[in-house]
Amino acid sequence: MLELTSTSTSQPWGVISLGSGALALFMGTVGCLAGVSYFSLPVSVLGLVAGEMEVRKARRGEPAEMSHATLGIVLSTVTLAVHLMTTMAFIFILAFYILLFVGAVIFG
Repeated sequence: MLELTSTSTSQPWGVISLGSGALALFMGTVGCLAGVSYFSLPVSVLGLVAGEMEVRKARRGEPAEMSHATLGIVLSTVTLAVHLMTTMAFIFILAFYILLFVGAVIFG
């Protein structure tokens, strides 16, 4: 009969728990490569969350990929900052043209 028990006593899932740092790096990279699209926003947020999970795991003393998590957090933060700046610029330009149109209708 097949037994489904683990040889490790601390974590039964073992290697599976080492994926958060790589996930943070992957999501940060995909977010940066996606550029300023609406696809980059949720991907970057996932990269930040996965990176933070990996950093907290390292602070508890568990095995973690700190370099991957740190780089994923940095890439995700840069992507979110660029996304926020371009969104704010778009809103500013849109508001300017709406005010210009309303002014032309009222005074024009």
